[in-house]
Amino acid sequence: MYFTFDSPGNQQNYASAPVGTNPAPLTGLTAGGTGQFGTALVGDDTAPAGSGLNTVWSTNLPATGWTISLWFNNLPAGSALAQ
Repeated sequence: MYFTFDSPGNQQNYASAPVGTNPAPLTGLTAGGTGQFGTALVGDDTAPAGSGLNTVWSTNLPATGWTISLWFNNLPAGSALAQ
């Protein structure tokens, strides 16, 4: 999966072999702001339960290895992700 979060609403999966729902519905969060490369997914600890990107992807990762890449910015000191 490869999402750029360049526009509001449903998000296009730009992977060469997309899986799950495409486009995927984005709920409770917004796309925009400043990301590492262009825009980003914007959220905070006030987002309602169930917020996120619903890819409807049934995880089937190979035992030979895989990579997940995320970039977090502006985390408040003391937050669980900042430690």
